[in-house]
Amino acid sequence: MRRPHAVWVQVLLFLLFAVVLSAVPALVGLLADKSGLGLSLFLAWYGIFPPVTLFLLGWLFYRYESNWLRFWGRVSLGVGIWFSLQALVTPLAEASLVFRLLSLPTVLAGDNWLWLWTVIFLGDGICLTVAGTYRLGAASLTRDVPTAASASEPASEPAPGRTRIRTAVTIAAIVLLAAVPALVVWSSVPGTPRLPTSTPGAEGDPASLGPRLPSTEEVWSYIVDIYSFGPRRTGSQAALATADYLASRLTGFGFADVRVETVDFDYWEASRWRVSVDDGSGSGPRDLECFYVPYSGPTAPEGVTAELVYVGTGRSEDWAGTDVAGKVVLVDLPPVEVAWDQLKIFGYLAYDKTGRTKGWSRPYPIGWMIHYLSVYPALEEAGVAGIIGVLRGYPDMGPLSYYAPYDGELRSVPSLYIREREGQRLVEALQGGAGVTASVVLEAAVAPGAGRAPVVYGVLPGRSETNLIIHSHYDSPWASGVEDSSGVGVVLALARYYAAVPAEARDRTLVFLFTGSHMVGAPTNPWFIESHREDIMARNLYDIAIEHVADDFPYDDEGLTARGAFVTENPVVASIFARTVTTRGLDRTLIFPTGTPLGVPTDAGPFQRAGYRVVSLISGPVYLFDAADTLDRVARDELGPMAAAYVDFIERLGQVPDFLLRPKVNLLAALYVLVLLTPLALAGYLSRGPGYAGRPVVMTTGTRKNGGELHGSIGG
Repeated sequence: MRRPHAVWVQVLLFLLFAVVLSAVPALVGLLADKSGLGLSLFLAWYGIFPPVTLFLLGWLFYRYESNWLRFWGRVSLGVGIWFSLQALVTPLAEASLVFRLLSLPTVLAGDNWLWLWTVIFLGDGICLTVAGTYRLGAASLTRDVPTAASASEPASEPAPGRTRIRTAVTIAAIVLLAAVPALVVWSSVPGTPRLPTSTPGAEGDPASLGPRLPSTEEVWSYIVDIYSFGPRRTGSQAALATADYLASRLTGFGFADVRVETVDFDYWEASRWRVSVDDGSGSGPRDLECFYVPYSGPTAPEGVTAELVYVGTGRSEDWAGTDVAGKVVLVDLPPVEVAWDQLKIFGYLAYDKTGRTKGWSRPYPIGWMIHYLSVYPALEEAGVAGIIGVLRGYPDMGPLSYYAPYDGELRSVPSLYIREREGQRLVEALQGGAGVTASVVLEAAVAPGAGRAPVVYGVLPGRSETNLIIHSHYDSPWASGVEDSSGVGVVLALARYYAAVPAEARDRTLVFLFTGSHMVGAPTNPWFIESHREDIMARNLYDIAIEHVADDFPYDDEGLTARGAFVTENPVVASIFARTVTTRGLDRTLIFPTGTPLGVPTDAGPFQRAGYRVVSLISGPVYLFDAADTLDRVARDELGPMAAAYVDFIERLGQVPDFLLRPKVNLLAALYVLVLLTPLALAGYLSRGPGYAGRPVVMTTGTRKNGGELHGSIGG
């Protein structure tokens, strides 16, 4: 086998290897259904394989180098090429689909310290290769290489001490290389919860059998309770009453430490809204079915009346040269589709128990909102008097009631939504040359800083002060069976269950948290993080957020909507959660790393963005912000199994030491190579001693024209 001796040849060859290894996750996502546990484990741990593979190839190709500096440099250079390629393509992911697909290994592995590993491995590789090439240092840096005269002589046998070292190094290398698959298997095999449990109706004394696992009926009862408070808009009386209910429930479960802390926010509440248009036909103004854009600018009771101007999708090129100052603009808000077949490319797991999800595609409930937010600043700056957004592709699920955006940002321009059929009629009239006048009315109470959003939480001490936060948010746009009565119901059931577990049987401290400001940009979440940075958050291991147990209405109200779990890129946690999903049969569940284009679009997002680890499950049915989100929309049959799955997940986490649950894959990969494999490779190299035989290519000593010895060059 001829080895690639020249450095430039190594760079090109290893770059090719790195590109191929970068493409593997994308190819798996495109060609496989990703529904099996085995494939999800492969992807969760994949970030370790490329640097280890390139390390082993470097050892294979360059183990006959003339000195250990050059050997170590060539091996480090190969690993550095991997990290440098990922460091280059990851920032370019937004610019090209090719770069996005090639950056998938880093997305799956976490991009922490990517440039640091590039500098360490690539920098070491270049410096050591140069040093070894020009023999910087003493002769002791070199391993004796046979000369042309001695190459034909029999090689001396290695000393017994060197043989023992080589044997020990070989055994250690085998153990280390086997450790990764062993850890994969260990972290993913189904574990039996160590806590004894009972189920309703079990024979004997339930107390003697341990705490009762949450049932579907129990979770449902909590959901009904939350739903009965009505629309729980942040800071409303209904939301405040819900917070009191949650604190009372935790106390009733036996929590000794229950707290309610309040955060201020900008309060906004609409009282009257209306859109009417006059097309100049003589029939007079005509009212349109409409709904307000939350936190947009209020008007006087008489509203704003002005000429209506169509600006297409609101992009600057759609209305360039059009005078929109002082006018009401009609803007198309297109839907954003999310499709199972595309989403699965970016995840660890795409669990499809029934095999019926292929081709699944639905409008994303925040899609219309995202478009509105993207075009609003330019329209506001242009001085428009009002905005009428046409909800293109929004399904008819009852009275128009799309409550979004929910960022809690006060805006100055009054804005309202209308349905597509009404919007299309206006577009056709305007394009036909009709002069249309629009009146927009939006009366709202605005009180900056006057809103109150309670945070409710209870603490259950465990054997370890390290804690898991288990949380959901209780505020909602409407009575909202799914958003988020359902998530709160599951968390309450888990709180009841673990309150019945003796403290000495709880592996870690558990914090059950209910935030109340999701619908105004979640200010309670960063406030909680900052307020408890020195206590709860200092000892936090993961935030486990549970939201939206939902059906697939209006497309398939008998089936589940697809859901996604966003997991910090720790391979052990991703493996355990994948095992939980597959063994518990949580159908239509995708598991994503946190670095996908989706980010973490959940109530756990502020925790993740603040640097804390998360496991956050959510679904996005199209009716999520609509009054159509009734109790009928809750996927009731999923409630008990989901609560039981989280008990299993939490208990399995309890069997794993903290240090294995913290690092991301890229950190594990770099340390694995740098701290474990590199010393072994060097020890193995140095143990071979002088005159080592068996090289497939013999390096011979040449002579320069002036008679000096030639030891090689950067070119080989």
